[in-house]
Amino acid sequence: MKAVKSITLEPEPWARYRELLKLKAHCSASSEMNEFVKRRVAELEGLPLEAPVENYDELKRQHLELSNEAMHLEKILKREKVFDCLVALATELGISWLDLANLCEVSPKLLEGWDGLKEHVHLFITLLETVQEKKKVESILGGIRSSDRLIP
Repeated sequence: MKAVKSITLEPEPWARYRELLKLKAHCSASSEMNEFVKRRVAELEGLPLEAPVENYDELKRQHLELSNEAMHLEKILKREKVFDCLVALATELGISWLDLANLCEVSPKLLEGWDGLKEHVHLFITLLETVQEKKKVESILGGIRSSDRLIP
C-alpha cells in the first residue's frame, strides 16, 4: 500500500529533474523515487541490490545459456568417465556445494590433486565457475520473480 509523503527539495533541480524525466524516461517521479528508496534501503541493510526489471529478459537469456553450458560440460566429463572422480576430489577438498563460495581456494588444490589429464580438471573447474555464475543469476531472478516488480 502506497502512502503520500512530503519531502523538501530545491525547486530548480526538482523542476529540471521532472522535465528530463518526462522527456527521457517516460515514467513518473513517484515511480522513480520508489525504486530509488528500495535500492537505497537494500544498500543500507547490506542486501544485494536487485536487478532492474528491464534486465529481466537478459537475465533469463543468461540463465538459459549458463544452464546449457553447465549441462554440456557435465556431459563431456561423464562421457570421459571422470566426472564422479572429480566431484569426489572436490568434496574431499572441502568444496562448498551450496554456493561454491570457496571455489577460488579449492581450484588450485584440484589442479594439484588431480592425477588425470589436466584438460579434465580444467573443464571441471570451468563447470564449477559456470554453475557458480548460474546460481548468482538464479538468486537475482528469484528476487525479481518473488516481488511485485515483475509485470507479465
